[in-house]
Amino acid sequence: MIEIKVAMIGWEYPPHIVGGLGKHCFNLANELTKLGVEVDFFSPQFFDESSYDDGNFHMHKIPGVINGRLYSHYSMNENVSSYAEKIANELNLIRPDVVHGHDWISVDALKRAKELGYKTVLTLHSLDFMRSEMPTKVSSIEREGCNIADKIITVSNYMKEQISRRYGVDEKKISVIYNGIENVLYHFSESEIESVREKFGKFVLFLGRLTYQKGPEYLVYAGKLLHGAHIVFAGSGDADGLKTLSKSLGVDATFLGFVSEREKFLLYKAAAIYVSSSIYEPFGITIGEALKSSAAVVSAHAGITELLEDGRDYLEFKARDSYDLASKIEIVLNDEGFARELGKNGKRKVDELTWEKCARETLKVYKRI
Repeated sequence: MIEIKVAMIGWEYPPHIVGGLGKHCFNLANELTKLGVEVDFFSPQFFDESSYDDGNFHMHKIPGVINGRLYSHYSMNENVSSYAEKIANELNLIRPDVVHGHDWISVDALKRAKELGYKTVLTLHSLDFMRSEMPTKVSSIEREGCNIADKIITVSNYMKEQISRRYGVDEKKISVIYNGIENVLYHFSESEIESVREKFGKFVLFLGRLTYQKGPEYLVYAGKLLHGAHIVFAGSGDADGLKTLSKSLGVDATFLGFVSEREKFLLYKAAAIYVSSSIYEPFGITIGEALKSSAAVVSAHAGITELLEDGRDYLEFKARDSYDLASKIEIVLNDEGFARELGKNGKRKVDELTWEKCARETLKVYKRI
């Protein structure tokens, strides 16, 4: 029995993903269909992909929006308008109960859906000021989206406060629904884990995009204050600049570039510490993944840390403060028993974050419109 019919608008979806947005959409849609929700998911067509049906899930691949580059829309905003118009043409064919968009790229489509008389929900996973050193016109699109949407979902109370303060949104309109953290699907032998440790020694791990928002340079500066700790950076982005900085400061660092899902979780298992040095972290999926792997985590404040206890589940440092970061890393490096306790306690907390719970709370929002 179909409980409700939802048209969901994204931009990336497995196997074509850049970050957490694609994974969120995949996991949320999957769990919603298990709850009896029929999901029509809209995504640009990459290369020669086709639309498909899988039970209550219907993938609509929209052709002619982009030319293979996942984020070409940042410099070609007309693509977003074209995408919205093509989605609007299909909405009256599927007649959804709710149209649910994700982030600013869905706002044009939500606007058209509203004009056609549909109920609308907007999930904001992050805000433009968090992603960019300089403000862009995306902020005005986000503001418009907040006005258009009947309900807004976001991933942490921190995000809820930012949306309300920056865009003048009544907090009663905003629901906080935390992301789920996927179970680790990989098993690693002790020899595999030891092999990584032999290669890198007792290492500190950074995993994520090497961009302004993620603050990798603060970890490099912290590395100069540490005594012989090796830092491993996994992720794509401005590696050249960070390599130059590391070399100039005499910091022992390795840059792996992009790593596979399996390699990622092996690194979590092998690392002495996982560090999240983000300036702004609306939620922090990698923090959750590291804790799910029982890693000791040192992090600046993030959405997910609202659910954690500093000093028991993880260790918090002041964002942008490399001296504080270095001191917290040293505390964990010098006390292996404490590191194990952080990993054990943190895992217990994030085990409570499931995608089923996320989907059930999302369904409640749909029903309240």
